[in-house]
Amino acid sequence: EDEKIPQIAASYMLQACGCQTDIVGCGQEALTAISQKEYQIVFMDLGLPDIDGYEVTVKVRVSGNDVPIVALTAHKDEQIKARCLDVGMNTFIAKPLTIDNVKSVLEQFV
Repeated sequence: EDEKIPQIAASYMLQACGCQTDIVGCGQEALTAISQKEYQIVFMDLGLPDIDGYEVTVKVRVSGNDVPIVALTAHKDEQIKARCLDVGMNTFIAKPLTIDNVKSVLEQFV
């Protein structure tokens, strides 16, 4: 996520669910973080400013990393959801993120 307020909100929701969080603001930072640390789950914004979430996911998958990746986007379009799954994301959450969405995804993947 590249916007501060959604970053903080997501972080608080994840922490309320017992998660430790790392936040990055662009695709390159996401790639670096994922390559340097073993994560149990990644929440990936699609609209990152430098490398979008689709491309980040492709690079993560090409590297052999199978960490669950959850797409986050303001768009609820079925074509976007299909593209997310096609590039290797595991599921899709439309913004705004809610604590119920977070809990559901964590129960499914973590």
